[in-house]
Parts: sequence; C-alpha cells; structure tokens
Amino acid sequence: MNHIPVLAKEVIENLNIKKDGIYLDCTFGAGGYSQLILESGGIVYCCDQDITTKKYFNDLSAKFPNKIHFFHTNFNFIDEILAQNNIEKLDGIVMDLGVSSMQIDDGGRGFSFQKDGPLDMRMNQSDENLQSAKDFVNYASEENLADIIYYYGDERDARKIARAIVNAREKEEISTTSQLSNIVKKAKNFNFKQKIDPCTKTFQAIRIYINNEMNFLITALQKLSKLLRIGGKILVVTFHSIEDMIVKKFFSSLDKGFYNSNYELLNENFYANHQFKMEKKVITPSNQEIKENIRSRSGKLRIIERILDE
Repeated sequence: MNHIPVLAKEVIENLNIKKDGIYLDCTFGAGGYSQLILESGGIVYCCDQDITTKKYFNDLSAKFPNKIHFFHTNFNFIDEILAQNNIEKLDGIVMDLGVSSMQIDDGGRGFSFQKDGPLDMRMNQSDENLQSAKDFVNYASEENLADIIYYYGDERDARKIARAIVNAREKEEISTTSQLSNIVKKAKNFNFKQKIDPCTKTFQAIRIYINNEMNFLITALQKLSKLLRIGGKILVVTFHSIEDMIVKKFFSSLDKGFYNSNYELLNENFYANHQFKMEKKVITPSNQEIKENIRSRSGKLRIIERILDE
C-alpha cells in the first residue's frame, strides 16, 4: 500500500469488520481505508467528489472484483445513491475529513501554499458552478474575507490578512497560490523560525469555505447515522477544531438519546427510538505515526456505535 491513511490501524481495529459486511468509505482518496477493509473481508461502497481518485479505485477493483463500488459524489449525497443500489443498512462508516497528501502535493489543485499553482481549491474541479478560491479572494468583501479566515481558520490576524488581500488585488488579480501565500506572510510578518507556516490557517479556511465542508458534514452525519445496523459504527477522523466540535456534539446528542435542535434535519422520532453509544475517549496518532507522517499530528478519531433498536 503506497498511501497509509491517518490512524489506519485504529480505524480498522474499531470497525470490527465482518466477512462480507457492508462498509462505506465516505472519503475514498487513495483508497487506504478501503483496501484495509477489503483485506479484512468486507465489501466496500465508497465515494469521492474528486474524480482523479478513481484511478485508485480501478486498482483495487482489479484486486477485489465485485467487492468494491465507487461513486463520484460528495458524501452528503451518498445515501440517495446507496438507496438506488438497494443498500439499506451498513455495518460501518468511515470518514477522513482531511485533504489527502496527493491533493496537497499536486500544485495544480491550488491547496498547497508550498507549491505554486492556480488558486483553485475546489475538491470537485469538474463542477463549473462551484466558486474557486481565486473568485473568492478577488471578489469577496473585506469583511467577508476576515470572517471566513477567522471562523474557519481560527486565525487571530484575520482582519489584517483580509485588508492585505484587498490592497493587493487592487493592484493586480490574485490568481496563484504563491501570490496569496506571499500576501499572508507579509501581513503576518513571517520569520523562518516559526514552526508552522503562517499560511496554514488562511489556506485551510478558504478551502473549507469554498467546498462548503462544514454544512456537508452536518447533513451527512444526520443521514448516515440512520443507515447503521445494530453493532454498526461511524468513525470520523478530523483535523480541524470546528470539524471535531461538530462530530463530538452530534455523537454526544445521539449517545444521550435526545433531539439536538441545533441540527435542523434531525428526525426527532427516529433518534428517540434508536440508541447509540459514543466512545468517550478521542483517539490520536501515536508519536511513531506522527514521526512517520507529520501531517497526521492534528488528527482525531471519534467513534459511535448503534447498540439497540427498540
């Protein structure tokens, strides 16, 4: 396996994979989790909004014929596709909410502040209706820029960065990752002694906003929790404090058995009659994993199991 996903060992151990059980990989990427599930005897339905990932599916499909099925879609819509394929219940669901290494390492995708490329950041580049990062930084108001960078990036210098972006775009269009990176570094008075690149939070915030990641996550959790069999689990790996808060809050509401009014699409009757058990302890990467893959350092794994259907 060329790509080892974050917390792979812990994910597979906690899925308790059954032979010919049906599992959903919501963020296929390079197929790391899917491969481990297949090797453990499970059947995989997977999706990814990035069509370039399908080449990894083709490789796995050749090794495990008729055991893995791929759909080019955001996980927010996978419940409809599963229904169309007569899949009513799942034995396990895994979601990895981070940007994959292959996306970051491909300068042409616009996710990386370390490699120059077009300022895109769309997960689904085939969706022409989806606003790109270039569109956002060049046309959003200064107030909107600051709010997005602060809220989704937890960036304390959000207003200073937003002002710098507006000043820069008045002189020339911001169209590349290196342009945006230089603007942010200058605004934050970057020095090379800093351990974390000053662009990290701004790029993260814009990516989350462009791809509507938080709203999709909330609705996907609502939908997919209804598809679990008794003993089935949802495992979510997060890399961002807001993502982790959403998952923790949602899992906690299921565990306590009450309707959480903050999530509008929840069906109160369903959750009142179904019981879930949340694993209270969050799982984080070992020191060894962080040493081998520095990008895993902020990963957190949360787990919930459906335990009873009254």
